[in-house]
Amino acid sequence: MYCTQCSTELDSNARFCSSCGTPVPGTSMPPVPQRDWNLHVSILGWLVIAHAVLTGLTQRIEMRLGEVQAGVQGIHADVAALQLRLEARKSRLLFLFNLLALLVTLMLAWILYSQIVVIRHYRARRAA
Repeated sequence: MYCTQCSTELDSNARFCSSCGTPVPGTSMPPVPQRDWNLHVSILGWLVIAHAVLTGLTQRIEMRLGEVQAGVQGIHADVAALQLRLEARKSRLLFLFNLLALLVTLMLAWILYSQIVVIRHYRARRAA
């Protein structure tokens, strides 16, 4: 058998001419498998739905995250204000404590001085 286009001799089981690539008449092509487009369309539909759901979730999470971050910043500001108030109170209490310690020291010095005066007066009366 010879090719109808280029007249090259063909093998007995050849489907195409080895020289020009023309199909050999009388040979059947194996059937091309059909794709199940319904499955592909169904999978594509589920992917679109999943994308939409995930996009919506992402937007809601980002919005809620912004609210939470604003709340955290508010709490940080409240804590800073409380720390300033505590520092001011601590300074006042420390001042009062130091003032009280000075007062107690002066009282003890006065008591000691008065005792020394009493003892000297007692010795002076006894010596006379």
